[in-house]
Amino acid sequence: MKLTIFQRVLAALGFAVLAACALLIYLYLGDQGRKAALAARLASYQATATALETAARAPGANDPLLRVPAFPRDPPELDLSTLVLTSAAASGVSVGPVQTSPIGTEKIGSGTYRTVTVSLTITGTLPQILNFFDRVEQGGLRTVVFDNIRLTPEQGRYTAQLEVIAYAQPE
Repeated sequence: MKLTIFQRVLAALGFAVLAACALLIYLYLGDQGRKAALAARLASYQATATALETAARAPGANDPLLRVPAFPRDPPELDLSTLVLTSAAASGVSVGPVQTSPIGTEKIGSGTYRTVTVSLTITGTLPQILNFFDRVEQGGLRTVVFDNIRLTPEQGRYTAQLEVIAYAQPE
């Protein structure tokens, strides 16, 4: 029995379709294995998160990082201004013009957060300026960021122009 060219092409096409199906099934089964492994890891992470949440809600929980949300509910306008000014006084730097911006928003990753910004100029020795940064950082506001810092030396002293930004939960 002799096959025509058309029948040969159809046979070759049929074999190619069968081979493609076999390849797709092989790849699908491999992906299912990876999916199962990822699902197991996810279950482990979810169990850890649930345990942390349970520990945070326990009456005896004493770690404030587990009980207090990372971002405060309301923007800490007065707290930020007070923190900046008391840190400046305690570190011995001179404070130049201070400007507080109204509450704004900033997109970070997939979230949009409310922000409060204090723009200021401080002058002092390098250790005093570093002490100022340390005091603001350790001042109790967990979402404080220093931004747009410009440091200029002037005869053994330094002038720093900067913005201190505090972030709060979205509205």
